[in-house]
Amino acid sequence: MAERYEHLILPFVPEEFLRKKRGGGYGYKKVERNKEEFYETEIQTFNEIQEKHKTHKRKYKEYLDPSLIFKINVNQSVSEDGFRTELKRMDIEVISPSPDKNGYWIVFAEDEELEEFEKKLKDYTLRNKYAFFNAIDGISDIPPEEKIGEYLQKEPFKDDEYSYLDVEIWRMDDIKLDSFVKGFKKLIDGKRGKITDAQTTKNFCLLRVRVNKQLYEAILSLREVAHIDRPPKIKLETALNADREELKVGGKPPEDATGVLVVDSGILPGHPLLGDAVGDVFAVSTRYSTKISEDKPYDDVGHGTQVAGVALYGNVHKCIDDRSFNPKIWIFSAKVMFKGEYGEATYDEEELLEHQLEEAVRRIVRDYPNCKVINLSLGDSAKRMYEGRRQFNLAALVDELSKELGVIFVVSAGNNDFDALDNYPDYLLDETTDRAKIINPATSAFALTVGALSRHPTTEVLSGYQEDYPSPITRVGPGYKGMIKPELVEDGGGGFGEELDVITLNPNWIRE
Repeated sequence: MAERYEHLILPFVPEEFLRKKRGGGYGYKKVERNKEEFYETEIQTFNEIQEKHKTHKRKYKEYLDPSLIFKINVNQSVSEDGFRTELKRMDIEVISPSPDKNGYWIVFAEDEELEEFEKKLKDYTLRNKYAFFNAIDGISDIPPEEKIGEYLQKEPFKDDEYSYLDVEIWRMDDIKLDSFVKGFKKLIDGKRGKITDAQTTKNFCLLRVRVNKQLYEAILSLREVAHIDRPPKIKLETALNADREELKVGGKPPEDATGVLVVDSGILPGHPLLGDAVGDVFAVSTRYSTKISEDKPYDDVGHGTQVAGVALYGNVHKCIDDRSFNPKIWIFSAKVMFKGEYGEATYDEEELLEHQLEEAVRRIVRDYPNCKVINLSLGDSAKRMYEGRRQFNLAALVDELSKELGVIFVVSAGNNDFDALDNYPDYLLDETTDRAKIINPATSAFALTVGALSRHPTTEVLSGYQEDYPSPITRVGPGYKGMIKPELVEDGGGGFGEELDVITLNPNWIRE
């Protein structure tokens, strides 16, 4: 039998919480403004948005019927349900509320003339009705440059380029979304582009497309497009330790032991320290894949093998010192990365990682009910969490799968590779920058996010740096909507030339 541990006991604290009384004006705070100027400005802005919208409808009528999507700047914290209801009465549907309630809300106009909106705005101006408008600073268009992701900002699309991009569509209701995606595919095909992968969940719609510069600019102009960027790039750290030694390895784990799925670059076949504890290995490719073969699920990079070793044994250093390895869980492996042109771990440019992850998790839950833990030691450093930012798609998918399938995701907070030698540890506490903030998918609400502590500090390099201090390579929270992240920490290496102590299982130890 596997060892059993008592769960952390969370005592119930009896306390009565009084309902907050609503203020005047149906809960909306009053603002000092010239209402007539406000009215004129909003009507003029809407007319300009509407004219651009009509131009788009004429331009793309052969392919699709564009929606009138814009944003509303909310100046105070509001009730999401109440605000949605107020907008609904004016034939405006909320697509994406601001995470902080105040800030920019993305909306869709059912009535493209916004007659009810204009009528109530006039009553607010002339008759002091509809205090709801006190919460609105204004409406505005969504400029194309706000949709461009960090990779595209650093490496703009070239005139003669033909490349893969990730295109996120605003998650409208199913009918509107299906209608738009059909028209969008028609546009892509008609302009000599190609959609190579697609995924729609409760929270997002994401497409992987291959396009030229002209088609890229057309996509960017569509209001239904929320975000566009180059596919995520991954940087994985690996570490090699001492030469192979004669080590004592225990037998198989108990049959009823918990399983851990490592979603990574695969694991090497016949590894002497993993072999008897490996439940299954498989490669995950959707019908679009050209780079990952289902009959070759093994590690060609080394990272997945090392992560599997940590998942299986925990403190591998101690196991080496004791010359004893005793597996107590089962290891499963899903290969979603492969060896790139320069020996680095990379993703298939035609595949969505979100799609691969969902395929892997659903397969493992279906075939191996004892596999309850999913390990993700990967992340996208271009997607960092900071105040007011919306949740990332991969993190949202982790939450969806956790809730639906009853599995636990364990996610790395992410490696930090910028030069901070002269500013440690201040940059970890600096709220004026997002450079050290946790990255996608560590922002998942339901996942256990793990930060790194230093085991072997390089005191000669960093002043005040000690053992069990935050590692220079780690990242910090808070997470989405101010959630406490990371929840856990573990030895994770000192960085700056040191080996990563959490990754110590040598991939070169192969059974001859």
